[in-house]
Amino acid sequence: MKNKIDNLSNAWLKRESNPLKVALDISEFLKEENTSVHKIALMIGARSADIAAFLNLSALCPEAQEYFEKFNLPVAIAIDIVDEEDDFQIKILKKLCDDLPKKEKILDAFDIIINKEHAEKFSWRNELKGKHIMHLSSKAKNYDALSKKQRGALFSFGMKLQNKKTFTIKQRKYFYDLLEICRSKGLLSTSCFNVPCEMCNEIVKIIENK
Repeated sequence: MKNKIDNLSNAWLKRESNPLKVALDISEFLKEENTSVHKIALMIGARSADIAAFLNLSALCPEAQEYFEKFNLPVAIAIDIVDEEDDFQIKILKKLCDDLPKKEKILDAFDIIINKEHAEKFSWRNELKGKHIMHLSSKAKNYDALSKKQRGALFSFGMKLQNKKTFTIKQRKYFYDLLEICRSKGLLSTSCFNVPCEMCNEIVKIIENK
């Protein structure tokens, strides 16, 4: 085991040269030794947060991993796409790498691409206005569909839309996740307590037209 730890420690020091291999080696070690990220971080002299970030590479689909290996893409990109479907991961990385910008511009280019693709993927969500989102927040309370924290976040997103403020990638993903919960619990397809509601009717029409 000592040899494995020494090898991982040396690989970690040179992780920028082949981040994918390091991520896969750490992932394999975690499974073999049935240990935690915190423990392996102590073993190789790294920060737990950095190890966790690298492990996102090992969780990508194989074809997405090939892009990271071939183009040595920043680990930050893996963090933002790891929870996406395989096809979406590949689509984003192909667009980025078909016309790969200079290294210092990669993350900027990635942000533009993923925001555009998300806008197309979730087109109906982008038609909803701030007033609709804030209404959903109140409706979620009445239907006990979201936790207090989630309702507060949804209301805040509605305010951001109302004030025409932009979302970060992380915020937009959380926003879409909350909308998906609302959709799965029927909040987007029915009026409040099945009585006429102008705001609910507007939401239903937006979704039906997409």
